[in-house]
Amino acid sequence: MRKIHFLFIGVIVIIACSFRYHHVNSTPFTIHEKTFSFHQQITTPKLTFTLQSYTVTEEANDEIVYHVKLRIKNNTKQPLSSFETFYINPPGQGPNQVEGMMPRDGNHVIGMLKPGITYEGVVDFSLPKKRVTASNHVIDLVFLDDAHARTVTKYTLHLSKKNPHHS
Repeated sequence: MRKIHFLFIGVIVIIACSFRYHHVNSTPFTIHEKTFSFHQQITTPKLTFTLQSYTVTEEANDEIVYHVKLRIKNNTKQPLSSFETFYINPPGQGPNQVEGMMPRDGNHVIGMLKPGITYEGVVDFSLPKKRVTASNHVIDLVFLDDAHARTVTKYTLHLSKKNPHHS
C-alpha cells in the first residue's frame, strides 16, 4: 500500500513539473534590436540613461580605452548593478564588460546604483589594440534590457575609433 501511495505522489509531481516546464518554455525567447544615438534618453523599467560623449585613448600597455560619458538613473526600488548589461563588442568578437563608473568628482567607482538617484560620470571600456583593426574600427556599445520575461531589448550605439564624439 505504501508503494502505491509513493508511486501516486511521484506521478503527480512528474505531471506538475511537466506542466510547469511547458508553461515556462511555451513562449519563444525574442531579442528586439534598437539603435540609438548620443543625447537620446533611453528609458526602461530598470533604468534611464543618456550617453553624452566619448573619447578614445591608446594606452602604453597596448590597449585602446573608450571613455564614455553618461548619465544614468536606477528606476527600480532596489540597488541595481546595471553595468553588467553594458559592454562593447568589436565585430565578430566577444564582448568586453565594465565593472562600474567613475563619477564626476572622481572619488570612487560606482558599481551599484541606488534607487532614484541620477549619476553622471565616465565608464571606461578597454580592448587590446589587436582587437581593434582598420577593418573593424567601429565598435558597438551595447546595453541589454532584460526587464521582461523571455524578451530582451538590445540597444546599440556605434563608436568609431577614428571619429570620437565630443560634447
